Amino acid sequence: MPESDIGVHEVPHTILLLGTDASGKNHVARLIQRNLEAMNCDLVVREGWLCGAIATANHHGDKGGLSLLAERCFILLFPLIKWVLPLGMAVLLRWDAWRFKRSKQKTLVVSHNALRILAFYLGQNSRYLKSKTLPKWLEQAICCIQRVSNAMVIVLDVEDHTRQQRIQHRLNEGSIDPFDQFMANDSERSEQIEACLVHIATHYYQAHLIENNDLDDEALWAQFQKACQKG
Repeated sequence: MPESDIGVHEVPHTILLLGTDASGKNHVARLIQRNLEAMNCDLVVREGWLCGAIATANHHGDKGGLSLLAERCFILLFPLIKWVLPLGMAVLLRWDAWRFKRSKQKTLVVSHNALRILAFYLGQNSRYLKSKTLPKWLEQAICCIQRVSNAMVIVLDVEDHTRQQRIQHRLNEGSIDPFDQFMANDSERSEQIEACLVHIATHYYQAHLIENNDLDDEALWAQFQKACQKG
């Protein structure tokens, strides 16, 4: 474990780690988990929601057949259902906030499905890309999950060439999923989707931004500590 400048008491009770496909969020999550547990921090890792399932193995290749099928169906149906997605994601954000209960353990939440889908929609919405403004009811829904959880939010950003390299590596390993392929097919669209997620995180959650292009584990851990010290 790298030398730590923070104590367990400085680690926020709830941490939300955001990033698009191939941003490196699973690697960063494993690093944070490993180092915090080495500090004797009582930590639970959840996936997809504040109240999501406890992660048993936080690895990109662990998606099951049903998850991959759901991704394929979503991408296929997106042109037909996109008009209802903002309302649907607002409902899911409020539902996740309503279910949230502060646990005794510190919690690391890897990704948030509603925010991920919302960024996917906004990154392909010309009106939003021009104005960068959202309806008040949607902004309130976005804000509610941090309001109830008091989560420290970290968001990852990568350059397109880094994303393409990582997806190509997954392709060579045979572990590419439908969202990976979708992001790889159009660099400009992928950058827009990522920019929307980064904007949501930094604007509404004051998230700590990590540009995760060529950072080694020591640099990533230093960024996590910086986020904790920033409060």
